[in-house]
Amino acid sequence: MKNNKFLRCIVTVLMASSLLLTGCSDGPSASSGTSEPSGSSVSSGSGSTSGSSSESSGSSSDSETPEPGKVELTYEISGGTATVTGVRGKPTGTVTIPEKTPDGVTVARIDSYAFYNSDITGVSLPDTITDIGDYAFAGSALKQLVLPDSLKIVGKAAFSACRSLTAVVLNGNPEYQGSESTGVFSGCDQLQTVTIASGLTRLGDGMFAHCTKLSAVVLPDTLTRIGESAFFSCRALKSITLPDALTTLDKSAFADCKALQSIRIPAKVKSLSTNAFANCRALTSVTLPDTLTSIGEGAFSGCIALEGITLPGNLQVLGASAFESCIHLKKIVLPEGIRTLSESVFQNCSQLQKVYLPRNLSKVCTGAFRFQQPLSVYWAGSASDWTRAGISISQYGNDALVKASFVYNATSIS
Repeated sequence: MKNNKFLRCIVTVLMASSLLLTGCSDGPSASSGTSEPSGSSVSSGSGSTSGSSSESSGSSSDSETPEPGKVELTYEISGGTATVTGVRGKPTGTVTIPEKTPDGVTVARIDSYAFYNSDITGVSLPDTITDIGDYAFAGSALKQLVLPDSLKIVGKAAFSACRSLTAVVLNGNPEYQGSESTGVFSGCDQLQTVTIASGLTRLGDGMFAHCTKLSAVVLPDTLTRIGESAFFSCRALKSITLPDALTTLDKSAFADCKALQSIRIPAKVKSLSTNAFANCRALTSVTLPDTLTSIGEGAFSGCIALEGITLPGNLQVLGASAFESCIHLKKIVLPEGIRTLSESVFQNCSQLQKVYLPRNLSKVCTGAFRFQQPLSVYWAGSASDWTRAGISISQYGNDALVKASFVYNATSIS
């Protein structure tokens, strides 16, 4: 009996030892029986400059900081093409966006905010890129930039407030989105030169607004429209040549360009929009085409250096405040097509001394001649013609006209 108890003890010890040895052996892989979520994948590979990249479809995963000199881009795959959604780590220097992801998917888009406020100083974009999202590179440290022919859309503020950017070259004919405060290059206050290749037809709204050091712009011969506030407050811009193909200058296109000295409006432009050249304080020379029929409200208001301007014979509309506060304007000949002088059109023109009024004039609105100095009016008809004309002259702000001395039967201003 004692022998049997001893044998059972030995067997028990041997079995316990066996269990302990089994527990120390490798078990099943932790990932066995699991799989990646449906619709997402992660892969990596080396780019030509970026070194390594990470691709994901609709999701991202934690990764280690890329080794020095490497850039790890993240992607989202949709509709057979890839969008660069961002970059891991804190890259510096130039980033090259590859034509394809490591899995061979064509890279077609840079996502909104992808490189927002980043420290990259340059970016090389492939000809596969068609779309750059809103604020994609805004606030980054870019120094120079070349955009490819392939672009179709550049989102609002895509390169705004890049305060180290000094030169850009624009290719292709994309839609540049934005407004005065969200223009594609708005607030790039170190930008000095812009070269635009032939092919572009429209500059977007606010595109170069508040680029206060911009001094050299080459516009393409294909350009037909300059958007609202496109060059607003480009205070270093002294001259610019508008192409003959241009048909439209939108509101405030060159407003507050305080160094602009001269401008020639091409023949295809039929009207100047509101505030087109307002507060261009150095503007001394303006050439208007015979085809121009309308000058919008405030178009040349605050152009304090402007001493004279020849209005085209076909002009029919002179908007309110069109020449308000042009304090050095000395004389003006109004063409026969002008029937109404709008509100404040020559208000505060404190040196205006001579004006030729058209025979078809029928109405002078409030404040049209609101200034103090004596005025000489040249009129093609006789004194009785003036009386019979029955011109409606507002009683407010037109004392200079009411008290003016008249030169009748005039053909021009002497």
